[in-house]
Amino acid sequence: MTCIDKPNGTMSPISDDEIRRVIDNQKCPDLCYRDLRSRNLGHFILASARLIGSDLRESNLKRGRLMAACLDKTLLCNADLGEADLTGVSLRYSDCREAGFQGTGFRRAQIVACDMRNTDCRHIDLRDTDCLLSKFTGSDLSGADLSHIIMGTCDLRDVDLRDSTLRQTVFIATDLKNSLFDRSDLSNAGMNSIGLNNASLTDAVLCYAQLCDSNLRGTILRGTDCRHSNLEGARMTSTDCRYCDFREANLEWADLRQSNFKGADIRGARMDNAIMDITMRNSLSRQPP
Repeated sequence: MTCIDKPNGTMSPISDDEIRRVIDNQKCPDLCYRDLRSRNLGHFILASARLIGSDLRESNLKRGRLMAACLDKTLLCNADLGEADLTGVSLRYSDCREAGFQGTGFRRAQIVACDMRNTDCRHIDLRDTDCLLSKFTGSDLSGADLSHIIMGTCDLRDVDLRDSTLRQTVFIATDLKNSLFDRSDLSNAGMNSIGLNNASLTDAVLCYAQLCDSNLRGTILRGTDCRHSNLEGARMTSTDCRYCDFREANLEWADLRQSNFKGADIRGARMDNAIMDITMRNSLSRQPP
């Protein structure tokens, strides 16, 4: 990703004194298309600043205050934004690869068509954020709060989401293959028709989650709380469901062939027309009602 909208195709350098003057004299500081590479900017108050198209690669914005800033088309590769306040920011078409966002507050932000691959997003706060058309492949979002957000057409393959909160999060056309959700709370999450194959959800909470027609082939659901979840039509072949709690869950039309339900609790679960191996069917029929 490059910044191509600057009329003369170049970026202008700017000194710290000039930045201070811009901040002091403008309600929405205009720092668009500036060369700010490897700069220490964490001490500036950049709330409502316009940083469109600027180069912030390897810059230090740790604990920076960028509330409601516009960071569209910025280069943030390897920048440090740990514990920064990015509440309400606009981050569109930006390149954030390998940036550090540990502990950053992103509430009510707009993240659209961004490259967030291999970023450090541990304990990030993304509540109430719209996240669309963005790539998070290989990123660490462990301990993050992604409650009440929309993840639309995002790539979350090989992402670490262990110990995260994703209550009422909606995933639309998002790929979660090979990702880690161990001990995460996905209560009431919307995950219909998404790819979760080979993901791990050990000891996760999926109560009332919607997983209709989703791909869970080879997924680990060991010890997962799936009470009242909707798994109608889900592809669950070779899925590890040992000690999973499926009480009152909907497993109608689900493909459960070669899955391991040892110790699983299926009391009250609806399994009409579910596809099962004969051995599995006999085993489940012997469980107490």
